[in-house]
Amino acid sequence: MTPLEKVVLNAPYRKFKGDEKFLHLINEFLSKGPYLKGEPLEEFEHNFAQYIGTRYCVGVSSGTSALELAFLSLNLAPGTKIGVTANAGGYSSIAALRSNLIPEYIEVNDNGMIDYNSIGINSQVDLKVIVVTNLYGQSLDINELRSRFGSRDLIVIEDCAQSVGAMQGPTKAGSLSDISTYSFYPTKNLGTFGDAGAICTNNEIYIQRLKKLREYGWDSRYFAEIANGSNFRMDNIHAITLTYQLSKLDSNNNIRLNIWRKYLECMNKSDRIIGINSPEFVAHLAVIVSSDRKTFMNFLAKQGVETSIHYPYPDYEQSAFSKFKVRRLEVTENLCASVFSIPLFPEMFESEIEIVLDSLLKWNEYIG
Repeated sequence: MTPLEKVVLNAPYRKFKGDEKFLHLINEFLSKGPYLKGEPLEEFEHNFAQYIGTRYCVGVSSGTSALELAFLSLNLAPGTKIGVTANAGGYSSIAALRSNLIPEYIEVNDNGMIDYNSIGINSQVDLKVIVVTNLYGQSLDINELRSRFGSRDLIVIEDCAQSVGAMQGPTKAGSLSDISTYSFYPTKNLGTFGDAGAICTNNEIYIQRLKKLREYGWDSRYFAEIANGSNFRMDNIHAITLTYQLSKLDSNNNIRLNIWRKYLECMNKSDRIIGINSPEFVAHLAVIVSSDRKTFMNFLAKQGVETSIHYPYPDYEQSAFSKFKVRRLEVTENLCASVFSIPLFPEMFESEIEIVLDSLLKWNEYIG
């Protein structure tokens, strides 16, 4: 690596480059198909459900479509309020509005996850559905969340786009919620080379609706039973890729966590890195919280380290969702103003990791 080259935030192509076994699978698939539906998709759905620990899985076209279909499968009345967080890029808000639902924003804790103590403020006491977004590779305790609602029925949708493989005690994240959704965007812990997603559940009623909703509302070919279905299918080339990558997921998550631990050792008293030093954390992103984010990011850029912000704007401060703001969420806004991500992915070269570590130590010296 020359001094002019950057340590990039992510390089998803490295997971495929030079993998002859994988390339053989793809070439074989391209020569014979089937390109849609059939055995490749069914194999992935079976394997992924087994991995997560649920009875069912439906492969879909993206993580955002997974959220939208999850909402639609609940068959809620238009205008129903659902609890979401406002610091996670707007994906839940978009999916809610496309499903004719209204996002109700919940405060988060210092790590960007739902703050249990904020639930019940204002109209949130009446919420029937909450979306738990597992940011950065963390996982929320779903049993604790339910206990805060006492005996009330609560539907929990767990957005595991950033937490695939994370644990909640002895079980996988996504296995304890009513519905869990996943994104397989190229940079995710389990990623393909395009958009794809999945939905997992133990509920037979939900899964039957989901299967119809993802393909035109069809009960059988060309016979639509549900009016709001569309084409949300996962292509088989993604299913084959994901089946192959799933066998490497736990190993890659361990590599991610080990890199994150090295970063943790370099943090100073002024800044912090979000996550827990535990196998329950799968380190999807290495997210630093800094009171002087702009200066820190500029400093790292001069060292050749690429950075990004996940995510810079609360949902309700964006034009598309601003009419749903009911109050200021102080922690949410503080995090959006202070978080940024540094490179972390399993295929990082040791030389790249060393550059990031050295840059963090230089920053510590710079700020004294």
